[in-house]
Order: sequence, then structure tokens, then C-alpha cells
Amino acid sequence: MKGWRILALGLALTLTAGCAGLPLTGPVLSQPREVDDEQGSVTVEPQPPPIGALPEMIIRGFLVAMASYELDYATARLYLTDAAAQQWNPRSGALIYASGSTPSVALSTNGAHVVMRGQQIGQIEADGSFTVPEEGDWEHDFEMIKEDGEWRISSPPKGLVMSQFSFSQSFEPVDAYFFAATGRNLVPDARYLPRGAWSRTMAASIVLEGPSAWLSRIIRPAPKPHFSLDQEVGLTSDGVAEVGLPIAAKELTPQARTDLAIEIAATMRGLPGVRAVRLLCEGEVLPLTTGPANILSISETERFDPARNTANPSLMWIQDNLVTTSVADTTVNIEGEWGRTPHPSRHLAAKQTQIAVVTPEGLLTGPRTDELPLIRWEAPDLLRPQFSRGNLWVMSATGAIKVILAKSDTVVDLGHTQVAALNSLRPGERTLQGFQISPDGQRILLITSVDQAGEEPRQELSLALITYDEQGVPVEIRSDRPIRLTWQGETINSIVDVAWSGPCSLLVLGGSGKNPTKLFDTDLDGIKIRDRSHPQLVRPVQMAVHTNLTGPQIAILGDDQVVWAYQEGYRWVQVATGATAIAYPALQG
Repeated sequence: MKGWRILALGLALTLTAGCAGLPLTGPVLSQPREVDDEQGSVTVEPQPPPIGALPEMIIRGFLVAMASYELDYATARLYLTDAAAQQWNPRSGALIYASGSTPSVALSTNGAHVVMRGQQIGQIEADGSFTVPEEGDWEHDFEMIKEDGEWRISSPPKGLVMSQFSFSQSFEPVDAYFFAATGRNLVPDARYLPRGAWSRTMAASIVLEGPSAWLSRIIRPAPKPHFSLDQEVGLTSDGVAEVGLPIAAKELTPQARTDLAIEIAATMRGLPGVRAVRLLCEGEVLPLTTGPANILSISETERFDPARNTANPSLMWIQDNLVTTSVADTTVNIEGEWGRTPHPSRHLAAKQTQIAVVTPEGLLTGPRTDELPLIRWEAPDLLRPQFSRGNLWVMSATGAIKVILAKSDTVVDLGHTQVAALNSLRPGERTLQGFQISPDGQRILLITSVDQAGEEPRQELSLALITYDEQGVPVEIRSDRPIRLTWQGETINSIVDVAWSGPCSLLVLGGSGKNPTKLFDTDLDGIKIRDRSHPQLVRPVQMAVHTNLTGPQIAILGDDQVVWAYQEGYRWVQVATGATAIAYPALQG
């Protein structure tokens, strides 16, 4: 429960001090979290239960009251019996169910059973982190009885219960940042807090609490003692956030304190007025290894942010079996071997110095020069490859994985054990259909086709972690968890393609099977999802996305071999015909 204790402390300090209002964006490094005006601007004031209310009215009022944040949820408790009100702990977490579920009410002679059923999206834990339960279906019997002549709930859920829509009204996502186990870059850890709770004090508290249980598997163990803030984080007139730490902070080395300051500064990015961080202990400034006057500037965190792109690379595609791009709105073949010698290709990946394509025979890759490319892996069922942090990742539909170290030209085969482990987590016959590695290189999206006896085949999207050795060589894919996507009450179980649009946000090409494929914009946990639309005449088969400081650039390839690009934030423009594969060059590595 410690995370909620910190939350209460942060809110109390904020209200007491009269701090500045919450900004519209969370503290992210590269891709600001956007507030959806359709879902983020409505506030519903909770009301006490009316006299003589029927069980249906009581349960609906309780759901509304739970969706309206109060320090002790006093209004929501009015819908409970006296005994239940004393035992209910709304700070234990929140269950999120898919919007569209309707309670079913069954009355009995001794009381009322209000059973609510729905598809569970996930659970918000006490520290604000998101977890996915094994079962997607959820139901709860609220067991209502009459107390003093009025219907009241005698069996509330353990914590909060909210629909996706209600949750997005009352809570907001923020990203805490922690160093990966290699120590080379920061990794975002998504948290969900009541709107208005985010502050400098909250940001520092979450970092000191440490990463969520799921992400901790790839995060560097903290050398700091486990301690929490006991006072508000102040802000000087020149924008320095002063983080007061207990006496145990003096045990840290200067490098450990600097790393802690970097994590706090990265997490505070986007908070109003904060330009730097300073660590204090008993009123004294703690020495750091960088920055003047032992101050860690917010801008210094950018070098640990692999997702920060400032350039806008041109889209590339395969046309007439040659690698092609656009220069001044004119289609041209790229210079060198790849633009002269045809290779029948159905997948394309590129970076500034190297090209990789998948042909019917296997992988073909080499430098973007006149040197001949080399076949690295002969296999008939290879998926679209991807360059990530100096490596070229290649996977087959059967799950075999190879990673080519692009700099040393050596090949590391991660083997088949990772896919076997994924199968053991969620039973069923699975075929890998695609993958996308996160900008930080520590997380990977997996699209799998599931074929279970007695069920219709479906596609599932899951998120897994990547571990590396001390030399930065990938070692294992582990701890995958499903991302449950629903839209207007329908499960998105037909996924064509997926891409990262930010550190903790995705673009998904998919549909429910009953409805046509759409382009969806969603957070990493599938809580807040919206239809981003795409050219209606296109049956999409592939997507390419490049993210930079101004937002994602998106291209979609249709089954008619026509390429469309999303331009100026509101329109789709046809950019090529006769294409068989598309890609934006990777800038990292």
C-alpha cells in the first residue's frame, strides 16, 4: 500500500502549499503524452444516494462516485452499508473493465444480487502500475441489502472498479524513468494517477519507490537505500527542484546520487517551471559528478533517451524489386547496389548505413554502398526485420530468432527457448506474425496468431522484456503479457501491424473481425484507445512509423501496392504505387 500512501502525501502537500496547476502533458522524454479532449475534459461531480433509490440506481451511483476522485472517497462510501464502508479500501488499486458492460440485477426475497460482468482490461496496483490478470472475463456480486430502509451495497469490490472511459476521465498516465540494467539508457515505467495528483513531490516519490514489479526484471538494481520523501519538493526562483532526502542518502556514492538525480529529472520533465534538480540532505547540497553547483539539468537527461529523434528521414519502399525513396516529390532509386540490382522483396528495414530485405530465400543485408550484400540467414518464413541499437533483429514465424551485430558482423542466435516460454505462459498453438522493438531496445511487441481447439483463430498483441549481457548483446525475451484492446465493446482480435508511436504509446492496424481494419492510437496498456482513421479505400497490409519531436510520421501500404502517408496531422496523401514493402530508416545504431 506504500504507493497510495505516497500518493496521499503528495496530494496533501500540494493542497497545503497551493502549488501550480497540473500541465496537460506528463513527464516524458521524447513523446509528450497527449490529453484527449473527448475523454479528458469532462468532470462528473459525485452525488449521494437519493432516498428510496432502487438497487440499479445505487450500483450506478456507486460506479459514478468511484470514478470521481476524492481523498477518502467519502461520497462513494455513502452507497455502502456501515460495515462495508469501514472495510472498503479504495486505495488498494483499481480494476478497469471494457466500456460497454451493463450490470444485470437479480432480486431475491432476502436482498438483491447485483452481478456485474465484463471484459477486464487490467488492474491498477497500489503504486499506480498496470498489471494484466490471467483471465480477461470479470464479474462481481455486490450483494445489496436494506439498511435503515434503504438499499446499500454490502459486498463492494476490493478497490475501485471503473470502465475504460471513466478511468480516462479520472486518471492520467505519467512516465517514471529508471536506468536499464546495462546502465546505458533510461526506460519509461507507465503509472496512472488521479488527475491533479501529479507534482514534483509525486515524481520524486515514485522514483524513490522504484520501478514496477514487471519492469524491475530489466532495471538496474538501485544502489540507494530504500527511503521515501517526508517533505514537499520545493522549486527555487530559477527553476531548480530541490529534493530533500533523509540521512541515509549520505551513504550513496556521488555517482549513485547522480544517477538518482538523472532518473528524477527525467521523470519531472514537462512539469511547469522545472529546469534542473538538486539533491539535499538535512539542508545541505549533496555532491554530484556532473553539472555546476551540483545541479542536474533536465536537458542532461536527453543523452540517455534513445527515443529522441530530431531528424525526419524519408520514407523508403520496394518498387520493381529495387529500394526506392522520394527526393523533392520525385521517386528515385537509392544510390548503390540496392538501387541497381533487383531483389524480390516482401519486407524492408533500413538505417543510415545498412539495408536489410526479406526475399523468398531468406534475409539479404549489407551496407548502403556499392559493396555486395550478403545473405545472413536462409529461411522461407522470415518476418519483417528491424534495426535496433546497433543490432539487426530477424525472426521467423516459427519463433527462431537471430540477432546480427551490425558493427562486428557476428551473428548471435537466441535460439528457440524464448518462444517456448511464451507458449507456456498462455497455452495454445501460436505462430509469430510480427514484432516491434521499443525505441529504448528493452521491450518488444509480439503479434501472434492463436489457434485453439474449439475457437476461431485470432491474433493477439503482447508485450515482453529483452535482457542484455554486460556487452549489450541480447540474451533473452521474457515475461510477456497480453495487451487487451477493445473498441466500442468489440475485442480487436485481427491485428495486421503495430508500431511504437512514443515511449509508451502505440499505433495498431486491426479490427474486431466483424468490422473493417482501422488505425488505432492507444497507450501501451490498451486503456485509452481511439480511432485515428486511415484511407477508407485501402485494405492495409503493412505500416511504417517514425517518431520525432513533432509527432509520428505514418505510412500505410495497401494490398493494391499503393502507399499512403499521413501529413500535416489531418490528411492522407498517396505517395507511391507498385510498392511491395515500406520502411522508415532507423536513426539509432
